[in-house]
Amino acid sequence: MTSTSDRRLPLAGVRVVEMTDGFLDMTGRLLADFGADVIKVEAAGGAERTSGVDEAGVRYLIENFNKSGVVLDPSDASGSEQLWRLLEVADVLIYADRRGGGQALDPEEVHRRLPHLVVLAVSDFGRTGPYKDFVGTDAVHLALGSQLGRSGFWPREPCLIPFDLAYQSSAAQAAWAALVAYYDRLESGRGDLIDFSVFEATIEVVDPPFGTAGTATAGTKQVQTPADPYSSEWSRPRSKPYPIYPCVDGYVRCLVLAPGQWRAMYGWLGEPSEFADPKYQTILGRDREQEALERAYVQLFRDKTKAELAVEGQKRGVPIAPVLSPAEVAAQEHFVQRGAFVDAEIRSGVRAVIPSGFLEIDRERIGYRRRAPEAGEHNAVLSDLPTPSAAESPASEPADDASGRATSVPLSGLRVIDFGSIVFGAEVGRLFADLGADVIKIENAAFPDKYRGGSEPGSLIAKNFALGNRGRRSFGVDTRTEAGRDLVKGLVASADVVVSNFKPGTLERLGLGYDELSAVNPKIVWMSSSGFGDTGAWASWLAYGPAVRSASGLTHLWHYPDDPGGFGDTTTVYPDHAAARMAGLAILSAVIRGRATGRGADIRVSQAEVVLNHLSEEFVRDSLGLTSSPQGAPWGVYECAGDDEWCVICVRDDTDWTNFCAALGNPMWSAADEFADVRSRLANRESLDRHVRDWSKGREADSIMRLLQSRGVPAGVMKRSPELLADPQLIARDYVALQDQPGFAEPLNTVRRPFLARRIQSAPVRPSPDMGQDTATICSELLGMSRAEIDRLLGEGVLQMADVKR
Repeated sequence: MTSTSDRRLPLAGVRVVEMTDGFLDMTGRLLADFGADVIKVEAAGGAERTSGVDEAGVRYLIENFNKSGVVLDPSDASGSEQLWRLLEVADVLIYADRRGGGQALDPEEVHRRLPHLVVLAVSDFGRTGPYKDFVGTDAVHLALGSQLGRSGFWPREPCLIPFDLAYQSSAAQAAWAALVAYYDRLESGRGDLIDFSVFEATIEVVDPPFGTAGTATAGTKQVQTPADPYSSEWSRPRSKPYPIYPCVDGYVRCLVLAPGQWRAMYGWLGEPSEFADPKYQTILGRDREQEALERAYVQLFRDKTKAELAVEGQKRGVPIAPVLSPAEVAAQEHFVQRGAFVDAEIRSGVRAVIPSGFLEIDRERIGYRRRAPEAGEHNAVLSDLPTPSAAESPASEPADDASGRATSVPLSGLRVIDFGSIVFGAEVGRLFADLGADVIKIENAAFPDKYRGGSEPGSLIAKNFALGNRGRRSFGVDTRTEAGRDLVKGLVASADVVVSNFKPGTLERLGLGYDELSAVNPKIVWMSSSGFGDTGAWASWLAYGPAVRSASGLTHLWHYPDDPGGFGDTTTVYPDHAAARMAGLAILSAVIRGRATGRGADIRVSQAEVVLNHLSEEFVRDSLGLTSSPQGAPWGVYECAGDDEWCVICVRDDTDWTNFCAALGNPMWSAADEFADVRSRLANRESLDRHVRDWSKGREADSIMRLLQSRGVPAGVMKRSPELLADPQLIARDYVALQDQPGFAEPLNTVRRPFLARRIQSAPVRPSPDMGQDTATICSELLGMSRAEIDRLLGEGVLQMADVKR
C-alpha cells in the first residue's frame, strides 16, 4: 500500500483509521496527501459509493484519493475483533459521530480503551449543546455561521454559495486538530478525544466574524476609533468593496485599495478632474462615490479583453484579475507552467483532469498520488497487522485542570519566526500562538503591517491586527541592513519555523531564503505563501484574496442563478483563512518529520491552488462532460417574517420530503404528483418554491429552523455577525472569549479555541504586541546581547523598540 514516494512524505509512518461514511472524508484525504497511511473502513457494499462515475460519485472519488480501503462489519464478532485490532496499531481514528443512529463505535469507549489513540469525532454541531442533534448542509452552516449574510448584495436575497465551502474549509481545520493532537502524543505519550464541530470550524475558517476582515471591508467602515468592524452589521452589506466590471469577453475584478494603487488607476483613467478631490485617495471616499467611478471604469474597460486588462493593470500596479470559468482556468498558461493540473486515473479505467495538489514541500507537489480504493481492495491488511505495542509513557506528568483531567498546550515547545502580514500572514502565526508556540513577529517601522495602524489616511483598522496577531512577541529590526539580517539569522538558529507571505522572492533577495536559513539551521521549516505561487506567468501579480478567487474559477460559479453577472463574493476574505490551515498542516507535518530525520523543509503555498483543489469536483465534471445538478428541492434561501430575515431549507431526499411535509401539516399542495419524488420536485422546483415561500413569509426564521430540525430536515437561520454572541450552541460550548487589548475601551470578542478536546487546551488569550515591544527582551534572552549592544543598535536604527507610552 505504501510506495517509495509515500515514504518520503512528512507523515509517512502515521496510521489513520477513517470511519466517516461520506461525512468530512476530505479530512482523511488531507492527511493522506501528506503521507499518512489512511485506511478507510467501510461496511459491505460501501454506503457512500455509487455504481459509476457520475454526479454523485465524483465527490467520493476526489475525497478518497491516496487512501487504502477495507471492508468489515463492526456488528459482527469477527469484524469487531478486526476493527479493535486495527485501532490498537493506529495513531489516529477519524469517526463520523452520527448521534442517535446505529453507532459502530462509541468515541468515549475508544478513548478509554486506547488512551494512546487520537480520536477525532467529527459532526455537524458537536457532541453537546442544544444543536447537537441538528442536521447540517453546507448552506445551513454558512447561514448559521453568518457568512451567507455577506454573500450577494442587498436588496436581493442572500446568494447561496456554489460549492461546499463550509465542509471543505472545515476539513482542513479537522485535519489540523488531528495533527496537533498527534504531535502532542509524540511529546507526551497521550492520545486525546476531540469533539469537532463543523459549525464552529465554519465560523472560524470561512470569513470569520471574530477575526481579520478584508482590507476593503474594513476600510469602508466609517468609525475613526478602534471599534469592532462588525459591531453595526445588523443589515446586510450595501457596498461592493471588491467590484467586478464587464469587458469585451466577460468580466474583470479591479481592486484599488492602497493609495499608490489609486494613483495608478487615476493615471490610467487619464487623470480626470472629477476624481482629483483628495477624498478619492481613501477606500471610504471611493466607496461613497462608487457609481461615478463605476461609470468611468466601465467606459475604460468595455472594449478590452480580460487578458489585456489584467496584464495592463498589473503592469501599472493596479491589481486586476480576470473572472475565469473552471474550463478557462484549467487551460491557463500560468497553471500549466506550474503543473497545477494532472491527467489522472480517478477510478479503474477512468481518467480526468484534476488539480494536482494543494501546495509544495521541497518542490514536490502534495496531492494526488493514486485513485480512491475499490471496496475492500486492501483487505489483506487485516490479516497482516503488526503486533500492537503499548503507548509510550509521557516524559513527565502534565498539569491537571480544575476537573482533574490532564491538560496540554501542545505547541509550547515550538518557536516561529513570523514575517507574515495582513490576513493570511496573521492567521498562520495565530494558529501556532493559540496553541502555545513562541511566535516572534519580525517588524520594521519603515514597512509596517498594513493592518497594524491603517493602510491609508483616515482608515483605522487596528482591530484586525489586534485579533489576528494576538499572543505573539514583536521584534523590531531593519532587515535592509546586514546587521539586522544577522540578528534574524541568530533567531532562526534557535527556531523551528519561519513563515512569510511576501511577494515571491522578497526574503531571498534579503538573503533570508530557505537556502540561506537552512545553512544556519538545517532543521528549519521555511514556508512562503503568495497569491499565485513563486513560478509561472502570474507569479509577480499583486494578488489579494478577491483576485485569487476570480482567477481560480470560484467567482465565476458564485452568482445568482438568474443573473450570470450578479456575482455574490462581494465581501468575503476567502481563501486566506482556509489557505492558512493548509500552510499550518504542511508546517507541522514537516516539523514532525524533522523530529525523526533532522531535516527541514521548503514549503511553498499558492493560495490560488488551494482554491483549485477546493473546486476539484468542478474540474472533474468539466473534464468528463458531466453537468452539475441541484442537490434537492426545495433547496434555497426563503424569506421569513420580519425585516430582511431568511432561512435556508434543504430537502435532500424522499425521507426529508416526507418529514418536511409533516412539519408543515401535510398541506394539500404537497400531495400533488408533480412533487411525488426527487426527480419530479427538481423538475417543478419553481412551482414548489412558490408554495414554500408563501408558507415561510408569515413565520419567524428561528421557529422555521427549529420546527424543521425537530423532524430531521436541514434548516438554518441567516445570522448576522453580532447575533453569534447570543447563539445558544456557542454559549453552551463556551466558544467565544474576550481579548483585553490595550487601546480599546472594551474587550474584543474573539474565538476561545480552534477545536474542543478532552486534553488539549489553547494558550490563554493574550493581546497583540506594540511594534518592537519585545525587542530588548528577545535580544537578551535569545541572542545573549548586552544592554550596551542593544542600545548601540537602537541608536543606529538596526533595532527598533516600541514607545511604551500610551
